[in-house]
Amino acid sequence: MIDEPHADTDTPDTAGEAGRPPDRVYEAIRSQILSGTLSPGSHLGEEQLALLTNSSRTPVREALRRLVSEGLVITGQNRRSYVAEFDPKEADAVFEIRARLEAYSASMAAKRMTGSAPCRTRSKLSVQ
Repeated sequence: MIDEPHADTDTPDTAGEAGRPPDRVYEAIRSQILSGTLSPGSHLGEEQLALLTNSSRTPVREALRRLVSEGLVITGQNRRSYVAEFDPKEADAVFEIRARLEAYSASMAAKRMTGSAPCRTRSKLSVQ
């Protein structure tokens, strides 16, 4: 019997963004796009991506939908997916806006913490 974690039985220690197959596939494809391994304009075939990420086509489809919503992937009229082409200046602007939004969100969350939440958060941050 092989001991493998299952997405529906994640414990708090193993649960996370990359725990579910679609999340793992999303992260793998996204990192390859951002690193340039998958270059702008490249066709993203579901079967090839499934082999590349050691998954089935269903998590690949879900990952591609997320990447389309983020603007990293485009879907052509023929329903094929491609790596989006973007201007480096535009990408810098998007990352700058995202960084500011994340900082603002963290600030708002910190202001709304009550009880022992600030202590738990500090202890988790000091561990990392």
